[in-house]
Amino acid sequence: MKICQNFKKYRKKIRKFASKRVKYLKRGEKMLILVSGVSGSGKDTVIEELQKKYPQMETFKSVTTRESNRTKPHYIFVTEEEFDALRDEGKLFEEEFVHGFRYSILLDEIEKIWENPTRMFIRDIDVH
Repeated sequence: MKICQNFKKYRKKIRKFASKRVKYLKRGEKMLILVSGVSGSGKDTVIEELQKKYPQMETFKSVTTRESNRTKPHYIFVTEEEFDALRDEGKLFEEEFVHGFRYSILLDEIEKIWENPTRMFIRDIDVH
């Protein structure tokens, strides 16, 4: 599979990039790494690899209307109605529509993680 081959090709570059950024983090600073790509491009794999090397790196959980998938612990699964209610109550940071499903991040999730002394966060973003 081409995506997996590309990931293997860039794995060392990605780790080197992250290592340099982590090395220069000063006390009290925070870092957010965004991993972007089309669906199926290996974003989750990149994030998993980085978290193996830097276990203190945290992710934001996404709220989604897609069907529950127990292998994706970084998702909070909700119905369309629950998603609408969260949006109407102003509890969502942003909203995406990908492959017929809605995605967002809870504002509470961002605040909770941002207050954490870990200071390293990683997030995937779909490119359409």
